Amino acid sequence: MLTKLSRESALMVVGRRGHAGPLPHLLGSMARTLVRTTECPLMVVPV
Repeated sequence: MLTKLSRESALMVVGRRGHAGPLPHLLGSMARTLVRTTECPLMVVPV
């Protein structure tokens, strides 16, 4: 559903709860999926 919404969005912002480590380990499964599938810019921010 979020991927579909990204087609009509100028920017999508999602939160992450990771603490430290390499980038792939900072993102949860939802953020990792959105990085690959959104059609608009994506901003991943700490919660």
